[in-house]
Amino acid sequence: MIHINFSIRPYIKGSTGQVAIKVRWNQSRFEASFFTNVWAEADKWDQDRLKAKRGTTHYVRDMKFTYLEINEAIAEYREEIENIFDKCALKNTLPTVDELKTMVNNALGRNSAKEPATTEVVKKKSFKEMTDLGSFSVRG
Repeated sequence: MIHINFSIRPYIKGSTGQVAIKVRWNQSRFEASFFTNVWAEADKWDQDRLKAKRGTTHYVRDMKFTYLEINEAIAEYREEIENIFDKCALKNTLPTVDELKTMVNNALGRNSAKEPATTEVVKKKSFKEMTDLGSFSVRG
C-alpha cells in the first residue's frame, strides 16, 4: 500500500498579506506542488485546519474568493491525487512526479493533454526473491 503524504501550504506574499494556496504531495525525496489558482487573506486563513475560515470572503488581487471556493479547490486536488494513486495501485504502478502533475492537471482541466501520461512499473518482489542471497559457496 502506498502511503500518501499531503500538505497544504499557504505562501504569504511579502507585506501585502496575500496567501497563495498550494497543495503538495511528497514521498521520500519526490515532491509535486500544485498551485490551486485561489488566494486567501492571511487573517482569514486557519493555520491549524489548513483551510479558509468559515464564513469568510477573501479579496485578493482584484479577485473575490469565498471560503467555500478556496476549500473546494484544495479538496479537488487532494481527491484527484488520491484517485490517481488508487488507480496506479490497482495496476501495481507508481507515477513519476511529472506524470502525477500531468495526470492531476489533465483531470482537473488545468492544461491540454498532448499525450496520455504513462506510469512507471514497480515490480513487487516475491518472498523468495527477497530472501535469496544468490548462489554462492562458502569456503572454510
